[in-house]
Amino acid sequence: MIAEATYKIIVDRVVQIRGSISISGLYHLAASGTTSWSGCARRIVAFSSELAIINNMILKEIRSISSDEYFTQARRPSNTVLSTTKIVNTYSLWLPTWHELLQLSLSEFKKS
Repeated sequence: MIAEATYKIIVDRVVQIRGSISISGLYHLAASGTTSWSGCARRIVAFSSELAIINNMILKEIRSISSDEYFTQARRPSNTVLSTTKIVNTYSLWLPTWHELLQLSLSEFKKS
């Protein structure tokens, strides 16, 4: 949902200036700001409550854990934050924060 909202907000800007700039390469595109999975989950619950998407939900705890505590066969990197500096500077973009896009996505979800 967040990725879709990010796309909708900035795709017009990239398309608009793409015709005047010849650029190739790899660009990371993500909302600005950082969070953890537990931080994102807490914000989802908070926004969902504010928007009355969820009612009568009893949430006992959202517990933060480290990558070491999350068992997986694959090794997980300690920091997976994507740098959006290249796309922001190249296309003169302003990227909304992840929580702004989350709220937008949840608002759209409620309408559907």
